[in-house]
Amino acid sequence: MDAHKDLNEGLREGIFYRGRILIALAVEVFSSISAIQGAKSKSLKSAFSKLKLKKKSKKSKSKSKTKEEISGQNEDEDGSNAQDQPNAVEVEVEEIHPVPESIAGEKEEFLLFAAFFEATMVDPSVGSRPITFEVSIGNYGKLVDVVPKKKKEGKVDESEEKKSLLDARDSEDELENAETSSLPKQNSVTPPAKAESTEFDRSYSCIPYLYEKPCVYVWSSWEEYSWRLYNSNILAKITERLEDGLDEVKHMLKRPKSEAQSHLQRTLNEFVAGCRQYHIYAEKKTTSRPNNLDRCRIKSLKHNIIVYAKQALRMMKRLNKKNVKEKLDDAQKLLQKIKTRVQEPQTPLPDVFIWMLSNGKRAAFARIPSRNILYSVAEEEKGRDCGKIQSIIMKTPGAPIGEIFAKLELYMWLGVTKFTKSNISSLPQEFIPVYEEGVRRTEISRSLPPIKLNSDYNSYFQLRAHLYQARGVLAADDTGLSDPFAKVVFSTQCQSTRVSTVNHLLV
Repeated sequence: MDAHKDLNEGLREGIFYRGRILIALAVEVFSSISAIQGAKSKSLKSAFSKLKLKKKSKKSKSKSKTKEEISGQNEDEDGSNAQDQPNAVEVEVEEIHPVPESIAGEKEEFLLFAAFFEATMVDPSVGSRPITFEVSIGNYGKLVDVVPKKKKEGKVDESEEKKSLLDARDSEDELENAETSSLPKQNSVTPPAKAESTEFDRSYSCIPYLYEKPCVYVWSSWEEYSWRLYNSNILAKITERLEDGLDEVKHMLKRPKSEAQSHLQRTLNEFVAGCRQYHIYAEKKTTSRPNNLDRCRIKSLKHNIIVYAKQALRMMKRLNKKNVKEKLDDAQKLLQKIKTRVQEPQTPLPDVFIWMLSNGKRAAFARIPSRNILYSVAEEEKGRDCGKIQSIIMKTPGAPIGEIFAKLELYMWLGVTKFTKSNISSLPQEFIPVYEEGVRRTEISRSLPPIKLNSDYNSYFQLRAHLYQARGVLAADDTGLSDPFAKVVFSTQCQSTRVSTVNHLLV
């Protein structure tokens, strides 16, 4: 029995990239019911002929006409024809000519670069088995080729629907049979390393990358529609600044004699300025190969962003010391409105997946939206996590929210190949890139990413955690007695509070 049946059937969060579907949808808006009925009768005319529906006789039509006159209802010709429609019509599938490959747009090469700085809070269940990390975008960078291969003579391959996505059949034979690509060499997996127990407390395991930080890189080819994600990143940053400002105002209201009014005024003023800048950006920005949905979305965004700015201006004019909380609630509603506009409906790049592999099996994963790590020369268009060291929580497939299997400190960068020189420009200067042996300097200066980062620079920090009070804590000490304790995890170290120091009167 497949333990990941629900995940393979898409009943939970997606944990694997399987492919893309090119689909076109059309939605028509009608002004009246008669127009809808008329449109239905025209569009379903061919379907009715195949169903061999019998037309009503003149006698039945005259009877129905008499009844309509008695009831006082006047229907037009489209409405009378709509009476011939059956209650249910099967979907008709029409054959079309093969779609050319270039219909989705010209493809560009993208580089996905990641540097692993630390792997901590690793679940002890991995034991002493070697651990590797795999980074992939789409089908690029995967150890296992999940795309169904061509059938060989005399053999019947397993269908794609029945193939488990988490089946770790990463043998050498499958790697040799994988389809070759015209892209440069991939380096999507870190070297194997064994996990060590954390210092002072062996509750967790860790992989301390002290002086050598392993790097991975994946070359991929996608349609160049990055401007869609740039547009979403600008809206996301406007939303984040507004949300941060409103959260601070909310905390200031809890403190007496705080300047909540002036801070809310500044937050709304900054939001209005951001809306104006976005409107100017949308007017001047050129888009490549936009479709109808792109044009309608940009038009709608330009209209709504001005509406939101006017609403914020009205709040600022009516704001005073007595109605700060009321205006804060109005601003929260405005925030929810603009949040619905951030998400791009036509994402050109799939999400990035990071998998932890232990003993050849996929143990835990993390899913990162490509928009968050996408690079751009303009700071407002750049993803919020691009070129930054971020903490990423990994979990097992199908695990509940809040469960942690491992925590990574990861530097990520994604961009078009013409910007590859900037993939490590945001790193501190003490990290020295190391490239593969035999690589020429011309290739290094052009586009080739490093395979690891070396650093002899050490920084020493001291962490002090003061625990004052705890409520509703369950008994969870090593002896199983009613002596609750707390654990503090920082980097590769973990410490627990002593049971004797906990004041039971405060628990």
